[in-house]
Amino acid sequence: MERIETVAIDKLESHPRNPRLFYRDDVLDSIVAQLQETGDFSEMYAPIVRPVNDHYEIVSGHHRVEAARRVGMPAIPCWVKDMTVEEAYMQLVLSNAQGELSPLEIGIHVLGAVENAAGGAGKIGGLSEYARLVGKTNQYIGQVKAAAEVFIVTKNLKLEFEVFQDKAKHLAAIHKADESLWPMLVECMLASEWSAADATHWTDRVREFDIPSRWGEIFLPLVDVVQRFLDTHEFSPVTVQKLGEAADRIMTIIESYEGLLNVDEYREEFKHWLQEKQAGESWDLRQLVKYQKSLLLALDKAEDDAMRRWNCGDWHDFIADLDDGSVSLLLTDPPYGMGYQSDYKLDRRAERNYAAIAGDNDQMGANLLEMLQAMIPKLSEDAHVLIFTSWKTEEGTRAAIAESGLLVRGSLVWVKNNTGMGDPTTTFAPQHERIIHAVKGSPTLFHRESDVLMADRVQTFRHPTEKPLDLLERLIEATTVEGELVVDPFGGVASTLVAAKHKNRDYWGCEIEKGFHQIGAERLYDE
Repeated sequence: MERIETVAIDKLESHPRNPRLFYRDDVLDSIVAQLQETGDFSEMYAPIVRPVNDHYEIVSGHHRVEAARRVGMPAIPCWVKDMTVEEAYMQLVLSNAQGELSPLEIGIHVLGAVENAAGGAGKIGGLSEYARLVGKTNQYIGQVKAAAEVFIVTKNLKLEFEVFQDKAKHLAAIHKADESLWPMLVECMLASEWSAADATHWTDRVREFDIPSRWGEIFLPLVDVVQRFLDTHEFSPVTVQKLGEAADRIMTIIESYEGLLNVDEYREEFKHWLQEKQAGESWDLRQLVKYQKSLLLALDKAEDDAMRRWNCGDWHDFIADLDDGSVSLLLTDPPYGMGYQSDYKLDRRAERNYAAIAGDNDQMGANLLEMLQAMIPKLSEDAHVLIFTSWKTEEGTRAAIAESGLLVRGSLVWVKNNTGMGDPTTTFAPQHERIIHAVKGSPTLFHRESDVLMADRVQTFRHPTEKPLDLLERLIEATTVEGELVVDPFGGVASTLVAAKHKNRDYWGCEIEKGFHQIGAERLYDE
């Protein structure tokens, strides 16, 4: 029901979701001049209002009401119409079809009218339905909606609304860029006085930037990159792509040292440099190449240092590399001095599967004593020593340990899951090895293991006396903490070092046989 009523000016309030950004001074001035001349606000100028509680919401005629207020009129005639919230909201556009709303304001209204739009006040099912109701094309409604979305996001720029009055096409073009770039592009549009064609051109250029997220998060954030591009017109998408490719190359180089070095340290250092030098050196391709060259030199040196932890040759030639007092655990399986040569073989036509072990002769007792005496100053004040031996050589091993000045604490037994060969008619089947536990000072055992240790024999053909990793790891965990140094001067195929690496201990070792050393190097690399 629609009726004419005289309504007090102070009872008229603007619709709370009025899309109008500001009053048009030219329209207001014209209406004010007319009212001042005639003093009459005829019914033909009556705005459309909706009664809400103790006041009236203006649906159409905001300029007319404001003009009446400015000339001091206490009341004016209004068309009073009962409407639902949705009907009133749509009338904000339909009743202003004469041109009071700009394209951008219509776009703002679309945002509130289309169902599921953020903060929507209407229940229109989609843009096509809205376009039909207001008599516009789908393309036009889509364009003004896009412009309004950009405008809403850039409100925090605190710009005068008037500057956007004729910028709907500009904003619709900017809408095609990533949303994070909208405020920057709007500021640039206004500062550089872009035409709509300019806005389309620069937005299309900006959209050419394709920055992988891994680099965008570290040193090529899209907003900063585009700001540089817009400021200089030189920092192009091609340049940014080359920077990303250079960073990828450096990261690939770092990853290639995985297993030989702690690449996490180099990886994080590189990321920190990229971030710290953002917009400076890390945005300069020449500086990235320079970083790559310096990094390669550092990595090669570190690799050399790492390889010195696993040395090919006699321990005499390398023990000087160890710092005095640095070793927390000496864990080794020296040749037993028995001239041992395994009969176990895959090829039954071969006389032996393995050659004799280097240094495994009757001088081994003296050699073991010499190694222990050389190792004493390298051991920390409180250090453990664990030496594999057999029942035949245990007495000599104990004697060498005692003569070196170390204190024997105990004898451990490693029980295997199967028996050795031996003479089946004259001896019991061998199924264990001995491990002598000695100490320098009074070191702690960090958890108490039994002196009888069960562990399966290693089923490989890498080395005739290879020790199982799980056994070695238990011994390492009982005697050391993470970061401490474990050494094995008779390293074989680096089993002790691999076990130490598993348990985050530092390691150092030697192996005199080149073939065994190579296998150990490959195992350490694979780890």
